Amino acid sequence: MSIAEPDYEAQISTAIRRFYTLVRRDDLIGPIFRAAVPDDHWDAHIEKITSFWHKVILGKQGYDGFPMRVHVMLPGLEAEHFERWLSLFSPSCRTACDGELAERMISKAEMMARSFRMGIAFYREQQAKAV
Repeated sequence: MSIAEPDYEAQISTAIRRFYTLVRRDDLIGPIFRAAVPDDHWDAHIEKITSFWHKVILGKQGYDGFPMRVHVMLPGLEAEHFERWLSLFSPSCRTACDGELAERMISKAEMMARSFRMGIAFYREQQAKAV
């Protein structure tokens, strides 16, 4: 008898869909996401972000975006938004994914949040110097 391997792609996809369901309803980060992603583009956005996570966690090819640039350009994005992002992302992962997979995703998300916060601060500092 063989033990079936978990379907990590499906788990990641489920976690991302759960996360964006929460995001769209959230009072703090929902408005930022809704301003950046038109209503008729949510499915494409979710597919793109799912592809991103498949690449980050599973090494699958497909995602070809530039997440730092996208986040740096979002108006009104502050540190508190990343804290809320993590507070919604973590339980989405823990609900949809096996323990080890969930913790890998959360760890990566925490690193990304730190990186994005630093990138945004650096960008704003450079913009202020240019004025």
